[in-house]
Amino acid sequence: MKQNKIYILSLLLIGCLQLSCERDEICIDAITPHLTIRFYDNEDLETKKSVNGLIVESEINGKLDTIKIIPRDSISLPLNVYETQTTFILTKKIDETISNKDKLIVTYQVENVFVGRSCGYKSIFKNVDYTVEDINSDGLWIKSKEQISEHIENENNAHLKIFH
Repeated sequence: MKQNKIYILSLLLIGCLQLSCERDEICIDAITPHLTIRFYDNEDLETKKSVNGLIVESEINGKLDTIKIIPRDSISLPLNVYETQTTFILTKKIDETISNKDKLIVTYQVENVFVGRSCGYKSIFKNVDYTVEDINSDGLWIKSKEQISEHIENENNAHLKIFH
């Protein structure tokens, strides 16, 4: 009889401990997405074309932060969630001494979305617009652009096509 009471009390204690525990939450949802750009051949609009010697600089508060990119046909770039515009300087090296710089200005509206307790908030970008400007008056190496999406909510697909 005494052993049954101890057994029942032990089960009740273990049951209470199990009910008082919270499950662990791990943040596996996507974070704030980056701008995904794909590069295409200006002569054959369906063919992806990497940019050799591409250097990307992000302009924040008048300072440039350099991101060197290995040759590839797509890149992902972070947007400033505290502003409504991010400016990138895209430099294409022609050879060792000659390069061509174009400015890509991305304007948008930031919306913060609650993901969950473990992840908190993420920012998504709405009403995105792109402008390309020539920096050093030597002609644009970016021949044209095509906006694929007005909103940046994930990184699964490209948001902008650049033809060069």
